[in-house]
Amino acid sequence: MKNTSQFKFNKISRILFIHPPGNRVIRKDGERGMKACVQPVGLAYLASFIREKGFETVILDCAAEGYDEPEIELEPEIFRYGLSDDKIIRYLEDYKPDLVCISCPQLVRIPEAITVANLSKKIYPKVPVVMGGASVSTLGIEFFSLTNDVDYIIRGEGEQRLYDLIQALNSTPSQLSLLDGLIYRDGDAIIENPFVSVIQNIDDLPLPAYDLLPMNIYFEKNRNPSVHSSAQRSCTMISSRGCPVKCYYCPVHKVFGPTGPNYRMRSNENVLNEIELLTSRYDVQEIQFEDSNFNSSIARTMSLSHAIGERFSGLRWTTPHGNQMSTLTPEVLSAMKKGGCYSLHLALESGNQEFLEKRKKSVKLSKVDLLLEQAKEEGFVRSAFFMIGFPEENRENIARTINYADSIDIDDIHFFIAIPFPNTEIYDICKQNGWLIPNISWRHFRYSVGVIKTEHFDPAYLQTVRRNAWLKIRRRLEKKEHAVLLSKNEKEIYG
Repeated sequence: MKNTSQFKFNKISRILFIHPPGNRVIRKDGERGMKACVQPVGLAYLASFIREKGFETVILDCAAEGYDEPEIELEPEIFRYGLSDDKIIRYLEDYKPDLVCISCPQLVRIPEAITVANLSKKIYPKVPVVMGGASVSTLGIEFFSLTNDVDYIIRGEGEQRLYDLIQALNSTPSQLSLLDGLIYRDGDAIIENPFVSVIQNIDDLPLPAYDLLPMNIYFEKNRNPSVHSSAQRSCTMISSRGCPVKCYYCPVHKVFGPTGPNYRMRSNENVLNEIELLTSRYDVQEIQFEDSNFNSSIARTMSLSHAIGERFSGLRWTTPHGNQMSTLTPEVLSAMKKGGCYSLHLALESGNQEFLEKRKKSVKLSKVDLLLEQAKEEGFVRSAFFMIGFPEENRENIARTINYADSIDIDDIHFFIAIPFPNTEIYDICKQNGWLIPNISWRHFRYSVGVIKTEHFDPAYLQTVRRNAWLKIRRRLEKKEHAVLLSKNEKEIYG
C-alpha cells in the first residue's frame, strides 16, 4: 500500500485528464453495440475549472483519438476500441504530468480505466492517480479492492473537490482527512471522508473546455450512443445536475448528491452562453441535452425552449436520456417544438401499470396514446424506452411489456435490460436474494447483456427476447408511411 506522504514533494502544476478507451459488444451474428465517440463533457468541466485556477490542463480522449485503430477482443464478444496501451504510454511519456486524473463514466469501462491507471503507474510510480466519474462514485470505497494503482477517489461533483485535493497535495497533505467526498490510501488504511456537499449554483462553474477536446473527430464520426444525430455537427450539453425523481434502479443520486435529489438547474442565460460558444466557434448544428431529467420542471422547460428558439433559430436539439411523461403537457410540447426540439424519448419503462406504481414511477399508461397523438401533431419524432428483466418480473410480465410496446403508435423503440447498479435499491434486492451472477465481469453491466438471474430468466433469455422484440417492432415501424427511424442500422443497437 502507498502512503500519501510520498507525494508531498511533487509540486503539481501539469494535470492530465484521461477519458479511457471504450468497449462494445460484437456478436457472432453481426449484432453490435454502437462504437461511441462523444464529447466527455464532465472532463471538460473539470479541466476548465482547474485551468481557471492557474494550472496547466490537457485532456486525452483515448476513445476518440484512437477511434480508427483495430478493435481488440477482451472477452467473448466484447471488444475494446480506442488508443492502444503503447500509444497511451507514449502520450504519458511526452506530456510528463504531475497529476493524472482518469474518468470512469460507466461500470462497463472500469477495466479500461484501471488499465490506464496501471500504465500511468508503470511510467510514473510517484505521480498521483485520481479516479472519478459516475461508476466510481457509485462504488465508493469498494473501488479500491479492484486496483492498487489508484491513489485517490473523488465522489460526486469533482470540480471543487479536485481543486481542494491539488491544494492539499501541494501544501498541506495533512488536511486530506478534511476534504469532502475524498477516499484515499494512507499506509495500509483506506480513508473514506464524508460525502456531504454539492455545488449549489452550477452557473458559477466556467463553461466546459471544449478547446481541449478533439472536436473535429466527434463531428466526423458523429457516433453518440444515445441516439443517431440528425446533424453532422452535434454536441452534448448538460443543463442541469441531478434528478428530482428517485427511481430504484438509477445511481444518479450517488453522483450528484449524498442525500435527497439535489436537483439543480442552470439559468437560461448560462445555457445560452454555452450554445453561443458551440455554434459560433464550432458551427454546431444540434445540441443533445444529456440531463438525467431535462423536462422535470414545466416552467423551466418552457422558458428555456422559448429562449433557445428566439436566439438560435434553426438550431436542432433533443434530450436522448429520456423525457418525463408527466410534465409533457400540450403547452410544453408546443414550446419545445417551436424552440427547435425535434424528437421525444419517452421513458415509459414498463407495460405493467401495477409495477410502475409500485416503483413510484409517474408514468400513466392510460395517458400514453393521447400524449403520442399530441406529439405527432406537433411534428416530433417519437421514441419510447422500455426495460425488461427487473428482478420482480416473470416471463409473463416481460411479454406484457413487449406486447404493449408493439401496440402503441410510435416512430422508434428501444429495449434495455435492467442493470442493478451498485448501491441502488435494485442492487440491494438482487444481492439479498442471490440474483446477481457471481464473479461477473464489469463489462457485462450493460443494457444489452445483463447480470441478473432469477427462477424466471437469465441474461441469455433476456438478450434473445430483447433482440426479437426490437426486430419485430422495427419491422412494423419500417412499413409505416413516412417511417422515421432514429436507429438506422438494425444490427447496431444501444448497449
